[in-house]
Amino acid sequence: MFDTLPVGIIVVVLAGVLILLGVGHRVLDRMRLTDTQALILLAVMLAGAFLPELRLGRGITVDIGGALAPLGVAIYLIATAGTAMERWRAVTATALTAAIIYATDKLLPADAGRTGGPVTLDPVYLPALVGGIVA
Repeated sequence: MFDTLPVGIIVVVLAGVLILLGVGHRVLDRMRLTDTQALILLAVMLAGAFLPELRLGRGITVDIGGALAPLGVAIYLIATAGTAMERWRAVTATALTAAIIYATDKLLPADAGRTGGPVTLDPVYLPALVGGIVA
């Protein structure tokens, strides 16, 4: 059963369980979110994974659960930052993360697993990994 579920859905469900267990409470406090609000955000991301992608233009699509919901959270966090220094750090980290992810997308092939060589990391997970490390 689990081999047919996308990894992202499993991660979102596990994050919901961890929120219900109280793990990461300090992070939610820092984000100014309650447990209920965090669970609603996770539910929106999960539901968005089952919706079709939005087509913005020629070859440009946006996933609701994977792009729009996290973008909304990022805008909320920047808007509710306590000081101008926190906002500056958030915008700088966002720009740096976007630039690094864009560079890795251009430098590394998206279909590395099909070349026949050894692959240690699926390129689909690389943006999330890079974003987490930079953030």
